[in-house]
Amino acid sequence: MDTPVRKRSWDVYTLLYGQRRVLEQIATGAPLKETLLSLVGLIEAQAQGMHCVVLLADETGQRLEFAAAGPGLPEGYKAEMQPFLRIAPDLGSCGTAAYLREPVYAGDVSADPRWSGCREVALRHGFRAVWSTPILSDDDTLLGTFGMLFREVRLPSDEHVQLMEMATQMARVAIQSSQDQERLRAEEEKFRLMAENARDLILLTDSAGRRLYQSPSYKSLYADPAEMIGANIFDALLTDDRPRLEKNFAAMVATGVGQRVEVRLRDKNGDLRVVQAEASPIRDATGQVTSILSVGRDITEERRTQEALREREELLRIIVEHAAGGIAIADLSHRLMRANPALAALTGYSEAELQGKSIFDFMHEDDRAPSLYLLQELLDGRRGRFEVEKRYRRKDGRTIWARVTVTLVRGAEGEPRYLVALIEDVTERRESQRALERSARELQALSRRLVDVQESERRNLSRELHDRIGQNLTALNINLAIARGALPPQGDQEAVARLDDSLDLLDSTAHAIADVQSELRPPMLDELGLAAALEWYGRQFSARSGVAVSLVAHEPDMRVAAQVEIALFRIAQEALNNVAKHARATAVEIELRCPPGECVMTITDDGVGLGATENPTDEGRFGLGMMTMRERAQAVGGEFRVESLRGGTRLSVRVPR
Repeated sequence: MDTPVRKRSWDVYTLLYGQRRVLEQIATGAPLKETLLSLVGLIEAQAQGMHCVVLLADETGQRLEFAAAGPGLPEGYKAEMQPFLRIAPDLGSCGTAAYLREPVYAGDVSADPRWSGCREVALRHGFRAVWSTPILSDDDTLLGTFGMLFREVRLPSDEHVQLMEMATQMARVAIQSSQDQERLRAEEEKFRLMAENARDLILLTDSAGRRLYQSPSYKSLYADPAEMIGANIFDALLTDDRPRLEKNFAAMVATGVGQRVEVRLRDKNGDLRVVQAEASPIRDATGQVTSILSVGRDITEERRTQEALREREELLRIIVEHAAGGIAIADLSHRLMRANPALAALTGYSEAELQGKSIFDFMHEDDRAPSLYLLQELLDGRRGRFEVEKRYRRKDGRTIWARVTVTLVRGAEGEPRYLVALIEDVTERRESQRALERSARELQALSRRLVDVQESERRNLSRELHDRIGQNLTALNINLAIARGALPPQGDQEAVARLDDSLDLLDSTAHAIADVQSELRPPMLDELGLAAALEWYGRQFSARSGVAVSLVAHEPDMRVAAQVEIALFRIAQEALNNVAKHARATAVEIELRCPPGECVMTITDDGVGLGATENPTDEGRFGLGMMTMRERAQAVGGEFRVESLRGGTRLSVRVPR
């Protein structure tokens, strides 16, 4: 029996009213299932014996799922049809319509080949005809299907087709609106999570500047951001900043063009903060700016850091520009990135000429290879810095000496960045040093000459004492002895006594002159060598001072150069005199060793030693004697050293043989 769609004006009014109700549900964001049920009820009301169903495509796009059905559709039918809700050709009306993306009208399920796999389910529940149309989105994406089921065999009339098209369009709008709302809710939730967990300051205002939303991160500025909702943003600005920012805000509302702005604010503690924000206008459907979204960050510390960095850079610039020494900053290829005026004056080039020049361009050619090696050690991390004196050639061709300290500056990751060199002109210092060295050599030569002259005078004086005065004293002794023997035994007793006294005085004088001769030039030094002379002098010193002197000579018969022997002997004499004057010692040991190539003499006493703060070579303590010993050692190319021991002093002399 054919059941036509109702055509009465009441039915048309009911249809229009139902459409309006469904559209209101869509507009107000009612749940999709409620909206689709209203739509199904509306369509079913247009014809008796018609059952409607809406199926939605799942996320995979491979199956359909029941979304809404009229109350007359058996639950058993829906359950038994679940396995057959695949999107495929020849699988019922809905699966085939979804696959082909075109309407499918199965007027007789029992004879339609597309129902061969599932007709038993339909027939068992009394459905003889099933029509289905695909629901496609604006971009032709499959959303689902809208189906009509009948309990009698039939094909759709034009009115049925129009009704299905209307139902399909309304279902499309409802489904797309629901999906859009779901996406919007997801985006809003994402925005909420981002805003509430972001460190950035997020602010939404209307076109008049009233606060609509503030992220929780605003707590760094205000006690509770929620308390500020509805307040005008300009009320929180500093007086000096308000006109500028009001003008910027008005321009964004008028033009719809965003801006980057900086705002100074007082936080909840009254401290001044600086916020940098990207402000973006938001337009409505008509293109009118309705709100402004600002995403900012507190750059107060960054600005303080920048200001501190700027001050440090300015300070560094002043230091570099006014430094007395040259300062060079070079890249890793050794080319100058910056040179200060002092370096320009040192090299004779202008600062502009130095820019980009290799540091090797004005380095002395003999110093380039060693410098390159040291620089490579810096780059390899084998050293952190190096200091060296090298030569440079000025622009005018003159060679100068400079003391250079080079440091490698590395980045945050430890990578080499650039080289910094401090360059000091030491030409005058080196010339002065060479002059001092020449003077020292001349003084040493003069000292050696004086020692030679002194020893020569001592030798000559000793010889004169022996040859002239000694012979005269001997002759005088003989004459006095003859005169004494010529007196009669019973002669003038006073004359006899005077002659005897003169003979004794003459003998004492002869011994004194002999001692002076030995002091001037011990005969055994020339005849028997250094060891014998030291042993003799030690006995003489012990007899005079009461200090025991022992000699340990490892090569007693070894002879060395006469200059070395006399130098060591004179040093020993002076050392023993110092012991007698200062050490308060009871014993002295002299050790003499002459291995191949050198002679070493060590003199050790058991006296009071030296003070911990005293310099053993300081003339203030030992006077001319210590300086003389040192000069005598240096005169023969030797080394002189004094050590303070626990309970004594050790003097050592090391000279070449």
